[in-house]
Amino acid sequence: MMEFAGVSAIVTGGAGGLGAAVVARFVALGASVVLVDRDERRSLEVAEAVGGTGAVGGAAVGSGPGTVSVVVGDALDGGSHLADRGSL
Repeated sequence: MMEFAGVSAIVTGGAGGLGAAVVARFVALGASVVLVDRDERRSLEVAEAVGGTGAVGGAAVGSGPGTVSVVVGDALDGGSHLADRGSL
């Protein structure tokens, strides 16, 4: 089984059914997860439900470079690195 300790993941649509399941799985494998969804309330609920400090929820307002920079910055906070598709 893969371990993701020290790795961050960004899950868009993380407040929905499938997205929430992906967030929960990454956290269970040790990853830090930033989940982004249009529904901020629900994303915060999912983040809390899957494990306190393992996930951070928030809402994305727009899709421009500024939003992407904030989301990636949140994911890298704490010194972890982003997983790339080759490591999944």
